[in-house]
Amino acid sequence: AGLEEELRENARQAGELKTRVGGYSRQENQFNVRYQEQLVRNILGEYEPGSLEIFGDTCQKAWEEETRKKAAKSRELEQAKSRRTSLEHSLLRKNEEKAFAIAGKKQQEQLQEVYEQELLKRRDILTYLGLDESALLEEEKILQAAGHKLLELENLRRNLEKEENELQKEYQKLTEGKILELPKELETEFEKAGIHIVYGMEWLKKNGYSQKKNRELVRSHPFLPYALILSDGEAEKLKQLSGSIPTGFPIPILLRKNLGQKAGQASPLADFSDVQFYLLFNENLLDEEKLRQLVAEKQGQIEKKQEQIAIKKQEYGSYFAWQEQVKHQQVRKENYQENQRQILALEEKIKDLEKETRRFSQELSSLQEQISILEKEIRTAEKQIEHFKQKELDFSELCRAYEEYQEHCRQQEKCRKEELRLTEGKKLSRLKEGKLQEKLVTLRNQQAG
Repeated sequence: AGLEEELRENARQAGELKTRVGGYSRQENQFNVRYQEQLVRNILGEYEPGSLEIFGDTCQKAWEEETRKKAAKSRELEQAKSRRTSLEHSLLRKNEEKAFAIAGKKQQEQLQEVYEQELLKRRDILTYLGLDESALLEEEKILQAAGHKLLELENLRRNLEKEENELQKEYQKLTEGKILELPKELETEFEKAGIHIVYGMEWLKKNGYSQKKNRELVRSHPFLPYALILSDGEAEKLKQLSGSIPTGFPIPILLRKNLGQKAGQASPLADFSDVQFYLLFNENLLDEEKLRQLVAEKQGQIEKKQEQIAIKKQEYGSYFAWQEQVKHQQVRKENYQENQRQILALEEKIKDLEKETRRFSQELSSLQEQISILEKEIRTAEKQIEHFKQKELDFSELCRAYEEYQEHCRQQEKCRKEELRLTEGKKLSRLKEGKLQEKLVTLRNQQAG
């Protein structure tokens, strides 16, 4: 058990050392990739003697050389700037005037760009409004066309919403069993009088009768789906009710007790003395499966209508946004044309100033180009110096890591030898244990004999 524990502990240490040794390889590879170097260890996992020192000296010399180059370029730059200053005094006044004109032209061009971008968007709006290019700068005409389009879309949307509202009512009647629908005020008045409202169609759906039985009831009582069903007491209350809510249509009333009687009505034309009613009830409303189909069909019509409404709302929002966009644009016919005139005038002024300063400007331009090149070279040198400095720091860190790596390699070798020793000890222990077992068996056999 002791040897096993030592082997496990040794294996754990060996695993940790392997990970650390591998970590140096990654660090070495990162250094080589970053600085495009070829630091490579030999087959023993070590650098050739003195190679790191040589590499470090090379890095130091490269840094010193780049520093000398930067110092020389800096001195040359200062001389060029000094020469430029002597030229700038004579050019200052004219250049200031030209710079002012250029700045003014740039400002007008930026404004022109704003105008052009706005007109680009406005061209798209003209297409949707059915206007041609000639109306591009006619704001009032565009706004008037947009207003007409918005009014048209608003009317279309309202009509669609009315149609959707009617479909919703039909859907509600199908799902709630209300062919007849009382005004809310009348319902309230009935409830206050103690009259419980039961719609005929609702009663047909909930009475528990078969479809055949309900059809017979409807044929016997044609008004049943369209009527209110009342008890005798409720009918009496209704007779005595001094109502304050006028009805917009006749409300059929059937007494619950009379529903069992057969009236024998077969024709769709119900004849009541001097008044006749044409009634043709859709018996599909009594068939649950067909009713579900009717509900689904009505739902589809509602959804289609809602999609049409949504499209009109979206179109309205787009046209409204375009209208607002035109209202808040900066570009107008007068300022657009005035801005173009100013740009042309500034261009002519700049040309005149350039003629006066061309000789000095050419010399100064050449000098400025030289200065720009020197500045670029100095920036490049500074980056190189920083690069070499960082490279030296990273190399120092790599050397420190290499020392740790060597120590880990030594400890790894020590673990390997320890593993061999412990493994041999384990084998000897097992061999001794086997011999003891053999002796024990022999002794037991002798005692048994």
